[in-house]
Amino acid sequence: MSLYSSASDYAKDTWLPVYAHQLGEAEGSLLKLLGLSTDSRVRVEGRTFKMKVKTGDDHGFGMMTQGGDFPAPGDIASDEADLELHRFADTIKFDAHEMALLDSLDAAAAPIMQEKMSSSRQRVLRELERQAIMDGTGALAKVASEVGSVITLDVAGAEYTERNPYTWIDDPLRSVYSCVDPTDGTEQTTAADSFTITAINEATNAITCSIDTGGAAAGDLIVNYYGGDAWTSGGAYRSLEMDGLLAMIDDGNTYMGLNRATGSLAFWRSTVLDNSGTNRALTETLIHELMNKTARRSVKGSVLPSEYVGLASPGVFTSYHNLMSTGIRYSVSERPDIGWGGRPFLDMDGVPLYKHISAPRNQILLVHKDSVGFVGPKHDHSSIVKFLDRNGSIFFQANAATGTGYSDAAYAMITGWIGMYTERPRNHARLDDITETAGAY
Repeated sequence: MSLYSSASDYAKDTWLPVYAHQLGEAEGSLLKLLGLSTDSRVRVEGRTFKMKVKTGDDHGFGMMTQGGDFPAPGDIASDEADLELHRFADTIKFDAHEMALLDSLDAAAAPIMQEKMSSSRQRVLRELERQAIMDGTGALAKVASEVGSVITLDVAGAEYTERNPYTWIDDPLRSVYSCVDPTDGTEQTTAADSFTITAINEATNAITCSIDTGGAAAGDLIVNYYGGDAWTSGGAYRSLEMDGLLAMIDDGNTYMGLNRATGSLAFWRSTVLDNSGTNRALTETLIHELMNKTARRSVKGSVLPSEYVGLASPGVFTSYHNLMSTGIRYSVSERPDIGWGGRPFLDMDGVPLYKHISAPRNQILLVHKDSVGFVGPKHDHSSIVKFLDRNGSIFFQANAATGTGYSDAAYAMITGWIGMYTERPRNHARLDDITETAGAY
């Protein structure tokens, strides 16, 4: 346990705001497109909050004859779901020279401090946006084979890791990773429990790692490194990451503690239209089917343009652009939408369809904005991201690498709590197995 994980006399964290820039305000971000704000979040006491959710509709409606009986009651069905908070953190190191310059008359280290803190802020935002999209498992890619320091990624199937291996593993030396067993979460590389990626060859799906990857085997998962044994608990795989859109918009997973594959929880399912893992061309028929089924199953019985947004990868967005481009007409004063210019979104049966660089490939996500929200700590009413503060300072003396005492450096630690949820999964939908295409102009 870290000495600073609880940093006050009452074993509760105290905070000093680090920045006011909220996730929902970042132009082009997922949460900006969804119209969400982390300021309007559900505040819960403790890490897990139990809540009642609707899992069945009212059945008490009927037509009556004159003097006839009222319909038999048909109350809604409900179940108990788990609303969870997840803690994130980022640690910044300042050596003694930088600290000394910061205290000098001209504050010569201020630009260094600014750059380090800015980089930390960008990393936190990137990771939270990634988790807001993903399914909460934290799996970034899957191993097909390994030789020496080279892992060949599995891209043959239709799983998220197989279709999106480079969405987040996109830049050598950017992150620190682990290779873990998908069943028990134990680290598999024998040389070390973490590594960086020094080169990526997308043509051969090979990534070169900073260590010998012996021990990794087909089916193992590439995940972010969060410390030893972070991905295992009680002999089973566990993830510390929050559930994002791909966890919400499903019809057969366990979401918020409720197994949607159970017949009695069919009301808790999202609409999913797939093709058993085989990609097919995007057609207007598929779009109409998606919209019609979502409208029939949604709480309001409609898909209103003001309440919904569609998300697609650039390749799927282009497939829809190609599908509709033959019917587009322009006036003399209008700018044509050719290639990637012009329009930030395309109209999809009245709903804006946005291209998002991190959206899952071969899919269209249809999101009901008002049914998606965040979870935050009950007693924290300011920014979700803070510097850890103790006795009025954000700087903590770094412990020595070995033995006792301190090293010649200081740490500043950013941390916070967040969760993401939907209490109406049936308002959302997903169109799977869509072939991505290049533009035809």
